[in-house]
Amino acid sequence: MAIFRATLDFPFPLKTIADSADYCAIEKPIGVGTNILFLTKFLSFSPIYSLDAELSGIILCAKNKQFYNNLRNIYGSAKIVFNFTIFAQNNDDLPDEITCNLPITKHHECDRMIVSHTTGKKSQTIFKKIKTLKQFTLWSAEMNFLRKHQARLHAYEVGIKILGEDTYGEIPIPFLSNFKQKVKLNRKGILMPLYPAICIYLSEINFPYDGSNVKITSPLPSKFMTMLKIIQKWN
Repeated sequence: MAIFRATLDFPFPLKTIADSADYCAIEKPIGVGTNILFLTKFLSFSPIYSLDAELSGIILCAKNKQFYNNLRNIYGSAKIVFNFTIFAQNNDDLPDEITCNLPITKHHECDRMIVSHTTGKKSQTIFKKIKTLKQFTLWSAEMNFLRKHQARLHAYEVGIKILGEDTYGEIPIPFLSNFKQKVKLNRKGILMPLYPAICIYLSEINFPYDGSNVKITSPLPSKFMTMLKIIQKWN
């Protein structure tokens, strides 16, 4: 198994996670769609899959047409494994591992997904508990194909309440004031939540390459890690 952790010298404020002759992997920031990102930043690289604009994490890109075609076929055959890290409210009634196979499809009016046993596409997400921090739980969510909002909708359906989720439930992100007294306001006089987005991150992908299996991992964003450290300290 090969693990690539090289850094490309891109003249953009984006983190490069892996590099090889045929591909590279970058960290997509929150709030920008994959297609928009590559239209404006990486004209010479082709993303293998898309990641929802609301999420951040690893984007695998091809550097040449042959590898792009090969890996798109691999992706279409569900041979790329994606692993998200999720931070959610704790629920002691949930088992340590949950498999959700509910088929999903787009809502015909709203920008969201729904479960449908008639028109929905086959989907599977495997959730595993990583660690519990009293009121909160860190989960992994594994799948072999990325459907829009899949991890979020499946989490909602099995009872995992992801912090920051506002489409499938209203799950607030805690503030430092929830754990500590006398918290200072920011420069604008506003008390901000511990993380600025939904608490889900694509932290690992696995795929076959050149006769072996490649594993690419990315550490959680610094603000995500800061949130976990604060909660571990004060919770």
